[in-house]
Amino acid sequence: MVGVLASEPFTEGYGDIVLRSCDSVDFHVCKCIVLVVSPIFRDMFSLPHSPAANQYEGMKPVIDMREDAFLLDALLRFCYPVESPKITDKDDFKKVAAAAQKFEMDRLIHLE
Repeated sequence: MVGVLASEPFTEGYGDIVLRSCDSVDFHVCKCIVLVVSPIFRDMFSLPHSPAANQYEGMKPVIDMREDAFLLDALLRFCYPVESPKITDKDDFKKVAAAAQKFEMDRLIHLE
C-alpha cells in the first residue's frame, strides 16, 4: 500500500527511509537526522536488516508508525533545519510532547 506524500521537506525526492503514518501519509526522511535526535530510532536501525522495515518503496525501507500525519509532521519539523511548527492548541501540544518523550527526543523535551 502506497501512502499519500507528506509536504516539503518530506517529499519523495528526499531522504533514505519512509515513515508511514497510521493515516497512510509517507514522510521521506533522512535516516541520519532521526538517528541523531532519537535513541529509539537509533536502536530501531542498529541491526543490518532492520525488522522495523516491513516493506520497501523503491530502495527505501518503509516504517509503519502508530502516529498520525499531524503528529509526525510536527515532530519531524522540530528535528529538521526548517521552521518549527506553530502549535497553538493545548491538546496538540500535549500529543507532540508525549511523542517526543516516547521517542526520547531530549532536544524537543527541553525546548522552551
